[in-house]
Amino acid sequence: MKKLKETVLFQKLIDENMMLFDPTTGNFMTVNEVGGIIVKCLKENYNIEKIIDKICDIYEVDRYTAEIDVAKFIEEMDERELLDE
Repeated sequence: MKKLKETVLFQKLIDENMMLFDPTTGNFMTVNEVGGIIVKCLKENYNIEKIIDKICDIYEVDRYTAEIDVAKFIEEMDERELLDE
């Protein structure tokens, strides 16, 4: 399971949005409220199943949709080099 790099900083912005920034690479990403929850879960070393469970519990979304959305989000974070193995 991928995890958030220790060097990644995050700051809450206006309207539940959050900005992630890795000062070692200069890479950044702005995320919405759901993305912020995923980031916090990654920071707490949740596995993918636990993250999906949390999203399903908080939002009225079916598991299949949550699985796809979480996977896409984590893939985008990985492409921006914000995650470690």
